[in-house]
Amino acid sequence: MGRPTLAEVVAQHAPAYRAAYGGRMPASHWRALGRLEACGSEAAGRVFYQCPQCDDWRMAPASCGHRACHACGHHKSLEWEARQQARLLPVNYVLVTFTIPAEFRSVFRSHQEICYDLLFGQSAGTLRDIAADPRHLGGAVGMTGVLHTWRRDLGYHPHVHFIMPAGAWKDGAWRDGKRFAKDSNFFLEVRVLATRMRNRMLKAFQREHPDLHRALPMGAWRQRWNVQIQPVGKGDTALGYLARYVQKTAIAANRLLHNDAQGVTLSWTDRQTGAQRTQKLLGHEFLRRFLQHVLPKGLTRVRHFGWLSPAAKKTYTAIKSTLEADPSRTVPPAPTPEASAADPVTPGTPTPGTPTPGTPTPEAPPKPHKHCCPNCHVEMQFKEYWPAHKLGRGPPGYRPPPRAAPTGKAPA
Repeated sequence: MGRPTLAEVVAQHAPAYRAAYGGRMPASHWRALGRLEACGSEAAGRVFYQCPQCDDWRMAPASCGHRACHACGHHKSLEWEARQQARLLPVNYVLVTFTIPAEFRSVFRSHQEICYDLLFGQSAGTLRDIAADPRHLGGAVGMTGVLHTWRRDLGYHPHVHFIMPAGAWKDGAWRDGKRFAKDSNFFLEVRVLATRMRNRMLKAFQREHPDLHRALPMGAWRQRWNVQIQPVGKGDTALGYLARYVQKTAIAANRLLHNDAQGVTLSWTDRQTGAQRTQKLLGHEFLRRFLQHVLPKGLTRVRHFGWLSPAAKKTYTAIKSTLEADPSRTVPPAPTPEASAADPVTPGTPTPGTPTPGTPTPEAPPKPHKHCCPNCHVEMQFKEYWPAHKLGRGPPGYRPPPRAAPTGKAPA
């Protein structure tokens, strides 16, 4: 018997979980369970494909498309990575990680929309403030942030990663961040960043959310916050690492080992020892851990700031043109980043190679041919989607969609 899928695990344990905790579940958790439970089954509806050459057609169960589903998000992650690769500049990059204190986790878990917005906004503001200081870079920076909320055992551990060029833009010129801080962290002084982040968060809670501020332990405001910086060379390896979190969540398919009525067995690699570990969780405990990483509707996991934001296209274009016009710019391969306390997953081995001016930017990977015509051996094209309620009409079984039906409109 093969390994279980996430849809099978959810289908097995979701009914009991809803019965026990349905009155306290947020709407986002109800939606996630319903979508994941139906993924790849008739409950999600049917999708019809047609061959562009011989007009033959095929039917397949629809996927759920939920961003917490690892079966549906892989290609979207590849597309996001390819788009960001095309925007890389010929400079060194750094990966900056901001982690909240452990004492804040319960408040963050129960007020995710407020707290995640604060985490993004105040950490990005911290980087902008310190980089603009003439004692550091003295210019404007751009960055892309990715929210990460889980440990390898599905525990709750919110932090945000920023991948950013190691330099700043000032008065039409590029300033390289070549110096090392006193504690050997590259780019900006870690202690300064940690202190500024703590102070910004404190003022934001006091000013905007005094009720939540009163719920936070005062001792956490007196300790040093966790900020880490890693040099990542030309940035392509770090983008591949962050792409794992863009359209998927919490657990990969190969980590689900076994599922039965008693619970779910999962595996992970211990960050400290490197040893492979397994653990069996009761079904409701597995779903509790998994669902705490499902984001509320409308809350984005990826955000761009500074001159990498969508509103600063002209500035980004000017920076890129200036840097690419300099023939002396080459970037060495990135050293292999090591896992940190803030981020328990180790990025992969970097791809060697140095970009040169005039090198074509990478293109998006070709979409895999999930539905190939057995006669013509070409990719079949999407023609119709029938939602689940439509399948209940008429006689049992299915029928082909009309040949001339408009794309995207379900047949009556």
